[in-house]
Amino acid sequence: MISFSKAQRRLVGAMKPLPAVEMDLRQALGLVTTEDVVADRDLPPFDRATMDGYAVVAADTEGAPVRLELAGESLPGHEPDFGVGRGRAARIATGAPLPPGADAVQVVEVCREDGGFVELDEAVEAGENVAPQGEDARAGDVVLAAGMRVTPAALAALASVGKTSLRVGRRPLVAIASTGGEVIPAGGSPTATQIRDANGTSLAARLGRAGAEVRSLGIFADKRAEIDRLLRDVRDADLLVLTGGISMSRHDLVGEVLEEAGAEVVFSKVAIRPGKPTTAAVLNGRPILALPGNPVSCLVTAELFAVPALRALMGFPEPIAPPLRAELKGRIEADANRTLLHPARLDIEHGIPAVRPLRFNSSGDFVGFATAGALVVVPPEAGCYDEAAIVDAIPLEWGGWGNG
Repeated sequence: MISFSKAQRRLVGAMKPLPAVEMDLRQALGLVTTEDVVADRDLPPFDRATMDGYAVVAADTEGAPVRLELAGESLPGHEPDFGVGRGRAARIATGAPLPPGADAVQVVEVCREDGGFVELDEAVEAGENVAPQGEDARAGDVVLAAGMRVTPAALAALASVGKTSLRVGRRPLVAIASTGGEVIPAGGSPTATQIRDANGTSLAARLGRAGAEVRSLGIFADKRAEIDRLLRDVRDADLLVLTGGISMSRHDLVGEVLEEAGAEVVFSKVAIRPGKPTTAAVLNGRPILALPGNPVSCLVTAELFAVPALRALMGFPEPIAPPLRAELKGRIEADANRTLLHPARLDIEHGIPAVRPLRFNSSGDFVGFATAGALVVVPPEAGCYDEAAIVDAIPLEWGGWGNG
């Protein structure tokens, strides 16, 4: 067996980033840019007021209270047609350009107008309540570098420099299939020995949230011809993700069919619990992930392997997210042979992350797992993690903080 960290690195190393495409800015959220974007002008493009108040020459306010003559008003979107010299002030709104001659803004709360004058109760220093021209970026500065993820904040920066489209790594197309003679569609009526397909639904949701375009292929029987057809007929997907059919039963045929088809195995069997049977391979240039059929094992291994694989395809500089350091609120016994990934509630307590282990029956206990916000990583050599231990935890994006 291979450790899960080594398996992650091998899998990410086997991924080839997808070609870049030009995309409307509004559709690029979550993707990775392949070009440097530069500012087309200074940001802000002028000395800008950051508060409502009065534009002044700071030296005039020494020895406040003082009384200054009003020279006019500066509003956002309008260039002042007047200046502010010594002994004068101008009414100004947040975001408006500073009139020539002014070097500070005093807030309206400590000012009073009296006829054509304004009285300031407090002094102000030069530069106070002013965002100077070019403070955020100068024309030609890189505002978003190639290799960075497009976030809502990045979209604001891009729009501010006039970008309406962007070259980004293409969104991966992921094909998902469930295997097993006992599995029926989620909307079906099972017999006493059948189960509904939970994995297809959960995988589509998680991988879609990770940025993939997901195509669900349905359910395939545990038959060699069926699995072989599945592997060969998926021609345009960037990644194929299977669930089930990779344990030790003679009916678990996915590994055998991959080998017979000439697939290059990246790894097979990982020293983790749950998720030991997980297998990764490349067939005809297409990466394939075969995940366990138990619903919790499926989602855990999707988080550990499928999500980093997607990020690598999308061009993330660091596809494997580092674990979170958190304080344990409880006790967890290690597995003697494999790294245990124990579901936990994730909270912030006294300003630091905290994980509280959940009662968890088995890798089929998706009801208990539904309230998890993180996986506590417990290596075999840990023996036992006691109350207040500082541990590694893998946040589950769908869990959020304080879930459960």
